[in-house]
Amino acid sequence: SQLTDKELAQGRLYPPLANIQEVSINIAIKVTEYLYANKMAFRYPEPEDKAKYIRERIWRSEYDSLLPDVYEWPESASSPPQITE
Repeated sequence: SQLTDKELAQGRLYPPLANIQEVSINIAIKVTEYLYANKMAFRYPEPEDKAKYIRERIWRSEYDSLLPDVYEWPESASSPPQITE
């Protein structure tokens, strides 16, 4: 089960969305184990550590920001110079 005892006691049927990536990885591990156990896998040699194998290949949604870096400038550098006569 992908639910904790506390979540089951709350009446949940599905794991919290915050855990979706970990739940998906656990499902992928079980599917991979089943495929190799039943000679249905297409990638050989069989990975010794299937969890590590899957975690190294999952799509990551983290991106570098496309926004420019913003820096705080001192007040004296932000205003035009004053011309005195």
